[in-house]
Amino acid sequence: MVQLRPARPEDAAPLAALKLVTFRETFLEEGFAIPYPPADLARFEAASYTLPVVAAEIADPAKRNWVAEAEDGRLIGYAQVGPCKLPHPDATERHGELYQLYVLRAAWGMRLGGGLLGLAMRHLAATRPGLPLWLGVWSGNARAQAVYRQKGFEKVGEYRFKVGDITRALRADYLAEVRNWMAHSGLRQQVCLYERPAHRWSPIMRSAASSTRTSRCC
Repeated sequence: MVQLRPARPEDAAPLAALKLVTFRETFLEEGFAIPYPPADLARFEAASYTLPVVAAEIADPAKRNWVAEAEDGRLIGYAQVGPCKLPHPDATERHGELYQLYVLRAAWGMRLGGGLLGLAMRHLAATRPGLPLWLGVWSGNARAQAVYRQKGFEKVGEYRFKVGDITRALRADYLAEVRNWMAHSGLRQQVCLYERPAHRWSPIMRSAASSTRTSRCC
């Protein structure tokens, strides 16, 4: 039986490894096969998925982390939330944001994503009552966008996600490679901003239909 629970300090090393694996499964060869320049990819991964970074995230009182732990003790999924930092004029740090939600490819179909999303949304609603919930999802990830729309999120904008320096100084050879990849995949290198309006989650204004949906998702 898989246990969904808050992350603990001793989870830092396995969680860092899980984050790196799920990122690569999603966006590199096994997933969307985005051709990131190696130096930029290495810089991004070092800034996001190393042990000191993940340990600091777990210790940060402004953030909340959950993990999915398999019967054998392995971590196979995780979610993280915190104050909203998305570049949208209506977003503020008083609002909550779903930073990350990933499940190992081998664990797909176990409904872990829905369980982790439910934990994250309940926490944000309880700690920020009456305020919107935000998230960013890659524009090419139609599967994830469909799930979030089902949970009441609405698309409100787009922005470019930085991996290394590629959003600042794109080399000519990389631009050619990306354009070729985009032409064949039909996808764009942008992140879609999604907001869940406060009135759809506020306990004061929650409708009977939304309450039913909430219980199903968790």
